[in-house]
Amino acid sequence: VFHVPKTAARARTLMEQLSTFKLFPVTEATLQMVCHDDQHGFYTSSIHMKKPNIPDLKLHYGDNFSEVHDELIKTLQEKDSTGITLLYGPPGTGKTFYLRYLINEIKNKSLIFVPPDLVNVSLLKHIF
Repeated sequence: VFHVPKTAARARTLMEQLSTFKLFPVTEATLQMVCHDDQHGFYTSSIHMKKPNIPDLKLHYGDNFSEVHDELIKTLQEKDSTGITLLYGPPGTGKTFYLRYLINEIKNKSLIFVPPDLVNVSLLKHIF
């Protein structure tokens, strides 16, 4: 940090404050989202997303959620896993935020997201 002698105290304070900052690597994952329109029918669209900062899963999602997260990771990383997982709950409870976190935790897998407005019983019967 360059400064003039009159601002030495401010420069020192700034350096002390900056030394407490931590650098975190920016990670980004790609998600394939299922989309639909009348002209093209069903198609996938790539979405690039950064990993959200969730320092404590228990704090965000409850005491038992870290076990759920560990089980999801284990299941999704199995070689022959279909990885079909349903996250449900009222709007605004963190499902999409957690999904962004989970996507960044899984490596070497293709992940597909089907938005709630495309999920209906007839579509599920057709797929399965």
